[in-house]
Amino acid sequence: METIPSSKIPSGLSLTNFLARIQATAVTNQVAKEKAENEYQIAREELAEAARKFYTADEGKAALNESRRYLLYVNEDGLFRGEDIPAGKYIIHWKFFSKADPMPAAFMRPVAQMDSEIVVPDGTEPLDLGVFRVRAVERKR
Repeated sequence: METIPSSKIPSGLSLTNFLARIQATAVTNQVAKEKAENEYQIAREELAEAARKFYTADEGKAALNESRRYLLYVNEDGLFRGEDIPAGKYIIHWKFFSKADPMPAAFMRPVAQMDSEIVVPDGTEPLDLGVFRVRAVERKR
């Protein structure tokens, strides 16, 4: 779980979209695949430059210093808890992995994932966030 980043931070969402296009065109034709790969490389370089500019400026340094991440402990029944999390808006990045996956943890691919925005109010009482429905990740065979 992490604090919601500044909206001015350069986003890699376009890279994710390009990767999806590359994967989709890989089965169609080589020309389309090469075009998508070239567009991806250009977008990646533009993102890297924008990130360099942002994080070397005072605003970027402040955003980085203000960001916080917290570990959530999930029980077998699906309930979770976090310790000493201050009030504020957060994003929870949910990723679930299979115990049957033989890969080392660093290389495991999630079987389900999603992001959720939550608000933690002031106080020390347990917070019920309701039920989250997570979709399985589609696997390419």
